[in-house]
Amino acid sequence: MLSISHKKYYLQVSGGMKDFGNYKSGDGTEILSKFKHSDYGVKGAWFINAHHQVILDWHQAKAEDALFAGLPMDSDFDKSKTGSLHYSYKNEKTRLTNVDIKAYGNFIDHQMSNRNRPAWVNSQAISKLQSQTFGARGEFNFKLSEKQPLLFGVDYKKVAKQGDRERLVFFNECTQMVVDPAKLFVDALWQNSYQTDFGVFLESYRTMGKFIASAGLRADFVNSE
Repeated sequence: MLSISHKKYYLQVSGGMKDFGNYKSGDGTEILSKFKHSDYGVKGAWFINAHHQVILDWHQAKAEDALFAGLPMDSDFDKSKTGSLHYSYKNEKTRLTNVDIKAYGNFIDHQMSNRNRPAWVNSQAISKLQSQTFGARGEFNFKLSEKQPLLFGVDYKKVAKQGDRERLVFFNECTQMVVDPAKLFVDALWQNSYQTDFGVFLESYRTMGKFIASAGLRADFVNSE
């Protein structure tokens, strides 16, 4: 990891690589569990002044050739990208004491297959899956009085998924029949589904001597397809 800091900015760069092999059980049996993983991340901040700052974060990772002993398929690769942008404002001397606004996104590309299994010669199965996540959140803190703040906020999140499994069958193990020519089947896994969630919330509390009274309200509008 490498980092540089200054009163006006901050920069951090990190990364890593891992290569794990199979392990052996107590009786010497080799268990399929190896995988490779690599990633890097970049994070930067701009301190505009005593009240304002902006933070940018980016992370990318990849896992490949991951073997799963308990599953009929292994992971050929799993790629992910995640980024976010965060703005913050703080000033206790004003009516609006705090503002936090953040937007983010995540993208995943995932593939599994049985190419390393004995069943590959009879039926070649490959699952290709993708998902995307987008979201944003805003929080605004107001000072109604010295003893009573008010938090107002909104957030939004959308998750989308797509993916199918393709099976090229050469031999039907149930009927013990050879399929010639080989037949392709497409199985729907994630049928271009998505879900959105828009939320609005309020929260406040008031100090009354030794007691604190608090109240909150949240409403969510969810849509799925």
